[in-house]
Amino acid sequence: MIPGFYPRYSRNGASSRHRFYDMADLWTAAAGCEVRCRPFFSERHLEKLYAGKGKSLAGLAAGWLRRLAELPSMPDTAVIEYELLPFFPAWFERRALRRRRYYLNFDDDVALKYRRIPWLARKYDRLAAHASSVICANRMLLDRFRAINPNVLLLPTAIDLAPFRSVPSPQKFDRFTVVWIGSPSTFGYLLNAADKLREMAQKNDFELLVIAKASLPPVPGVRCRMADWSEPAEAELLRRSHVGIMPLPEGDAFAAGKSAFKLIQYAAAGLPAIASDIGENRHVLRNGETGFLAGTCGEWADALAKLAQDSARYRKMAAAALAESEKYSLEAAFEKFRSFISGNR
Repeated sequence: MIPGFYPRYSRNGASSRHRFYDMADLWTAAAGCEVRCRPFFSERHLEKLYAGKGKSLAGLAAGWLRRLAELPSMPDTAVIEYELLPFFPAWFERRALRRRRYYLNFDDDVALKYRRIPWLARKYDRLAAHASSVICANRMLLDRFRAINPNVLLLPTAIDLAPFRSVPSPQKFDRFTVVWIGSPSTFGYLLNAADKLREMAQKNDFELLVIAKASLPPVPGVRCRMADWSEPAEAELLRRSHVGIMPLPEGDAFAAGKSAFKLIQYAAAGLPAIASDIGENRHVLRNGETGFLAGTCGEWADALAKLAQDSARYRKMAAAALAESEKYSLEAAFEKFRSFISGNR
């Protein structure tokens, strides 16, 4: 049984890369025949999105045409990132998927984007109710979809540890470096935490490394270095840093449903992390062991001081974070993923 993979974006889209393309590569190697990923949006559309040019109606229309043309040749089993056709009603997708086994794969609470569109507000629930299974990256999604479909799988977004395990380890940056990694579309979360970062900077000497896009504006009042993200450079930049951060706004429904993949990346690089005490962060980061959960500006500044000023504590927490990352290895996740789909025929 060779499934078809239907991610939302090309390989440069983070969730699509880790939850679809990496899995497809391993499935291809295991099965000895190609497992293809057929993204909805083109690479050009993603480049425009990351360049801050906004969502493209032309890109959406091109995706509809491409996906509609693919429907007649869909295999009997399909793994789908959220939905086949954005903004199409659930009944249309269910008809397109009739007599096929399909698995919906979610990393964030994307249902919120349809909540004000009456004919789409319950689209994901309706698709999930008829899916063979729903694969969830975090516990909030697991609880939500378990009430709709009893056949659910918790599968945190996994990471390929190989690029993070090269020997010898790269030398750390000379200046103590706090790193944030993400896409330009999530950069707003970092800007929303500017007050926390400024208080951290008042009490600690550090440079903030932002791995996303070099043309993004620096955080006001904080020494910053902006860097372009690339898959080959990701591991080295993280490993050369000292502490990873994942701030999220309180009271934001979408943020509360986000997965904690940044924390998994930091752990793979052997970095203790500081993260908002929200949602899945509470499950991935072991407070006081692999990093610190923080709320107020003072808590963020104090957490960084504990790591920057106590070298013995830093080394202990860095080692714990590195060991914890083994739980999220791509190979282990793939075996669980493949076994689950193969066993649900």
